[in-house]
Amino acid sequence: LQDGKIVPCKREQETIKMIRKLRDQRMGIQAIADFLTSMGIPTKTGKGKWQTSMVWYVLNGRRQ
Repeated sequence: LQDGKIVPCKREQETIKMIRKLRDQRMGIQAIADFLTSMGIPTKTGKGKWQTSMVWYVLNGRRQ
C-alpha cells in the first residue's frame, strides 16, 4: 500500500508473468514450482520453496 492505495510490486509482477509464460510452454505446475525454487525466486511471503498450490493460485486466482 502506498497512500492507502494498492501499488503493484514489480518483482511480483515479473514472477507472475514468468509463471504464465512457463505454463503457456506446457510446463507442468510441479515443474514450474521446482524451477522457481531452483532459481531462488522467493514466494510472496518470502519463502524459498515454491509449492504446487502456490503456482496453481497464481494461475487461477483462487485457492484450491
